[in-house]
Amino acid sequence: MKTVLLYSSKYGTTKKCAELLAQKLIQCTLVSLDAQPDFDVSDYQNIIIGTSVYAGQIRKPVKTYLTNHVDLLKSKHVSYYFCCNDTTDHFNLVPDQLKTESTIVTQFGFELNQSKMNFFDRLVTKMIAKTSETVSVIKFEAIDAFAKKVELASNQAV
Repeated sequence: MKTVLLYSSKYGTTKKCAELLAQKLIQCTLVSLDAQPDFDVSDYQNIIIGTSVYAGQIRKPVKTYLTNHVDLLKSKHVSYYFCCNDTTDHFNLVPDQLKTESTIVTQFGFELNQSKMNFFDRLVTKMIAKTSETVSVIKFEAIDAFAKKVELASNQAV
């Protein structure tokens, strides 16, 4: 079963995770929604959507894609990963109309890369996270586990 991984990344962490995940999946097409906001997923049965989370919100390109393609996505097996901290309620970031009993949802951790941030994000990060250092908390084991779950669900759907 063909898989497409759609993602949106502000500073590169979600893209990094998408690339790591795509390497672990069979027949996976990687698509940035920042570059291709209306990518057609009609030919794919298995869809993975990844995004970073800022102030409890998913990135606008992902939110727009989910809103504009809700009916098509309902007919697919869709899994989600979020790049965020452990305190984020990532399961509730998935729109209710796209949740099913078989929906796979997880989070892969986060990075705070000060050198890539704009002034405002650096300021907010310094105030909230109380650091001006680069921090990387990517959960590689979560990426591995997610890949296995997605492959298993894909094989069961065949």
